[in-house]
Amino acid sequence: LIFDYNNLNTNINHSEVSGSSGFLPINADSNIVQHMFGVGYEYELLAHSLISMTLHASGGFITGEDVQNAQGSNENINFTEKATGHYGAGGLSVNMNIRTPRRNTQYFLGVRQLSTVTKFFLRYYDTSSTARNTEIEYNQSQSIVESSLGIRFFHYGKKMMFSSFSINQLSYANIKNKLDASSGSTEYDVNDTDFAKFKNQDYSFRFGFGFLY
Repeated sequence: LIFDYNNLNTNINHSEVSGSSGFLPINADSNIVQHMFGVGYEYELLAHSLISMTLHASGGFITGEDVQNAQGSNENINFTEKATGHYGAGGLSVNMNIRTPRRNTQYFLGVRQLSTVTKFFLRYYDTSSTARNTEIEYNQSQSIVESSLGIRFFHYGKKMMFSSFSINQLSYANIKNKLDASSGSTEYDVNDTDFAKFKNQDYSFRFGFGFLY
């Protein structure tokens, strides 16, 4: 049983354009660190060999926030953007084991695929205007392939625990965005080509701990 933490930095260039009357463009970037907290199960094959294999399945939730003031070309835009969501993951690793009577150090190469569903909710307003807040919501789904180089430490005896750390390279595919934009009861139309531009980092760090059964 493993509990782990990962993070993903996302830059969002909000340059949305709408033909709807009254739409206020923000023309600013938000930077959100998506904190990913997960729980999962891992099963090791050939556990008593020099080379072993570990199967992994997990799921968890995503949360993050960016708050900025005095943004935009006239520095008169204040905004808050929040990310909330969930993910599921499955994969495997190939391990090399170095053993002592009460401890096992395990170096591994791993790969897993994550399927994420995330809502990015942006609320902003013009400090020089009395107009209502503008709200933009993206519902995003995507697949992420995570390739890992890491190490695990197993502690036997009364503790029966392990810890894990890895450096990961990330590749993204099947990204789908759905957008809703509004101000109060007024809804705005935004074409797909005028959506915000999302840029995700291509590396991450993951660490966790767990219990042996």
